[in-house]
Amino acid sequence: MLRLDLPIVSLEQTPTEAFKTLRRTGRSAVLAGSAGDFRVIRADDLFRAIHQGRRRISELPYHPVTHAETEAGQDFYFMLHEISASVAHVTSRSERLGGPLLAGPADCYCVQYAHPAPGAKDDDKCRICGSKIVCLRF
Repeated sequence: MLRLDLPIVSLEQTPTEAFKTLRRTGRSAVLAGSAGDFRVIRADDLFRAIHQGRRRISELPYHPVTHAETEAGQDFYFMLHEISASVAHVTSRSERLGGPLLAGPADCYCVQYAHPAPGAKDDDKCRICGSKIVCLRF
């Protein structure tokens, strides 16, 4: 298990606004939602949403969040322990799942699978799948 501090955003935010939050906080996932309906949304899913022109992060795929107080002992991907106005203290089920979220988001991703492409430029080829790279400029 790995403890993470994730920034909190509203489900009504745009993917671009949420991605800017990732850059500002140096994380690769946000906790979105409100009491009873929290979700972990990763940077690659935000990239896909931006690239597809989606308007709100409520439309995106996510990992559900289990609440430590009410659902302890259940199987989970992410467990919420504590929340403040801007940061959520979450535990991931494994370091493999949570570790990549501790770093800031990449600026560039491949369009096919949203693989992060650090150091790449627009129109480069993804080193994993060979698809086109797109870099976010905002």
